[in-house]
Amino acid sequence: MLIALAAIWGASFMFIKVAVEELAPGEVVFGRVLVGTLVLLPAVPFLIGWRRLFAELRRYGRPLLVLALFNASVPFWLLTWSE
Repeated sequence: MLIALAAIWGASFMFIKVAVEELAPGEVVFGRVLVGTLVLLPAVPFLIGWRRLFAELRRYGRPLLVLALFNASVPFWLLTWSE
């Protein structure tokens, strides 16, 4: 399992290196975050329910936005920019 994880994780860096030859770092980050969101978002309502989902989003919307900015968007952009 560790080898599979290393292959998947390492492949993302290779794809970033290839992608920045054609796209700007912001476009690569947007695509990466968009794909992750589209894959994970459908699972959330099934795990906690629709009613609780909307209540939690209203309650924790701002902290989630800050978390997304500083834990995903900025590091992904810096990594892509450095490639």
